[in-house]
Amino acid sequence: IEKTIFLFIYIANENDLFNFIYESIKNNINYPQNLKIIPMSFQDDTTIAPLFFRSDATITRSGGSTILELLAVANGKVLIHSEGKLKQNLIKGMPYWEVGNALYLKKFKNSELVNTDNFVDQLELLFSS
Repeated sequence: IEKTIFLFIYIANENDLFNFIYESIKNNINYPQNLKIIPMSFQDDTTIAPLFFRSDATITRSGGSTILELLAVANGKVLIHSEGKLKQNLIKGMPYWEVGNALYLKKFKNSELVNTDNFVDQLELLFSS
């Protein structure tokens, strides 16, 4: 991938995760120069909505507020995070109160469920088009 990629990671003020991301980048000698990782803490809708609007892809959970924002403004590929394993139904890896939201996004935004097993495949599809 030749273009510059900006990856915004929302970390909810978790210093351990922020430090892990920082150390991983700092210590990786093969870190791609065209990848810019921006860790962010809590942001309100006036920040998130424009990012969703301009993003080529989003990877989120399917909570109520999030899906409303995605339905209203997302133009890119909508990927929904699941804790499920690839060989089972990925819906089973989601909190039961988010399943209906994920199915709704699948129907109206052509979203896909992603986990650690199919994440790279989904990104390759996204960046190959």
